[in-house]
Amino acid sequence: MNTEEFGKITHLTPGRVFDSNSYWFKGGSFLKMDNCLYKEFEKALSEVKWVQDPAKVYNEIPEHIKLPESEIPDNLTRSQTRDLLNAHAKKNFPEELKGTIEKLLLSYQTEELQSLYNFQIVFADLWNGSEGCPWHWDGTDGGDALILAYFSDHKKWKPELGGQLEIGKNLGSDSMYLSKIGEVESYGFVPPQQRSFIIVNNKNPYFIHRCNKLIDPKIRRMTLTLGLKFVVKDDWSQPSKVIW
Repeated sequence: MNTEEFGKITHLTPGRVFDSNSYWFKGGSFLKMDNCLYKEFEKALSEVKWVQDPAKVYNEIPEHIKLPESEIPDNLTRSQTRDLLNAHAKKNFPEELKGTIEKLLLSYQTEELQSLYNFQIVFADLWNGSEGCPWHWDGTDGGDALILAYFSDHKKWKPELGGQLEIGKNLGSDSMYLSKIGEVESYGFVPPQQRSFIIVNNKNPYFIHRCNKLIDPKIRRMTLTLGLKFVVKDDWSQPSKVIW
């Protein structure tokens, strides 16, 4: 999407609780985080030691969260490399955030999912900034769902700032696994403003998403990304739990 078009964007309106219809039929459920929980996240984020991203993909990343390329063996397959990077990031993920993440996953906002599932963290990542990315599907990275939670100095995000997540459906005519992404039906834009988070359906390859770049890379736009596996509970009457 051209930066000149950002000002014409209309943002989606978040809900208070998980919307299964939107999740299954439009690829994601956009929510507004509880204010007290958002403040807990911001406090934890302020305690994280941030460093410049050596890959220059983002503005900043937490210290030690990315495995240096020099430590990645040359003979690994793509999936082995992915698993190695995910394991390293999860092992070095800031401890300050883990308890608050569990509160989010086990909050009233996900009660519908909690009726059946425990939540296993497949991967966790955190960064500041947005260079933008094209339409894609993250299903090959594992996880039944993605959570993207945003942290910003903006209570209300101005469309012309860029940095929005756009969700949509691939309208390719071939098999869903073979079809190249061409024509896309857009379901709307998620603004990365305070308290915004979205639970993305990561199992259906027809559902794709992309991200706009930030007009100003200095704008604070922190993203918490979680890959989740939904694990069916042995006893549905028992409280759900988070498995790291």
